[in-house]
Amino acid sequence: MNSPLKPAIDAQVDEIYVVDLTSPPRTYERATLPLAYQVLSAGFSSALRRDIESAHELNRIYLAAHMQGKLVQDKLEISKMDTTPGKEPEISTRHYRYLRIYVIRPDPDPKGITSFLDFNPQNAKALIQQGEKQAEETLSRHYEKEMVGPSGKKKMALFSQ
Repeated sequence: MNSPLKPAIDAQVDEIYVVDLTSPPRTYERATLPLAYQVLSAGFSSALRRDIESAHELNRIYLAAHMQGKLVQDKLEISKMDTTPGKEPEISTRHYRYLRIYVIRPDPDPKGITSFLDFNPQNAKALIQQGEKQAEETLSRHYEKEMVGPSGKKKMALFSQ
């Protein structure tokens, strides 16, 4: 599976900061270039959101396994069996760590794609300031909570308001 977050997840990182610039458009374009951008952006956005949801689901399963004392060396172990007809059944096992994912979604720019193509220093400065402000707002809505498993083992989990 080729997806936007898979390389980072496979690298067993502890944290991922995602800046999702693919928010739904406020209006739909009629010109070819902006319309093509919206179509490509929608495809990428859907893959990105699917990856984020999958990672959140794995985190939920990880925390449930932690609370039940069922982690293997602090990792979630998931096995699956491939029973494709005509092939020898194959069992594969993957290990997952808890992953902190911070998703920053800047407000869509009313100018759309054209604002990113405006290299005027004042425009660039305004976009940077807007991005920094929204990143701070997003990160301030996250907090950690200590989860204690049955053996007394503690794990810090990330939540958002």
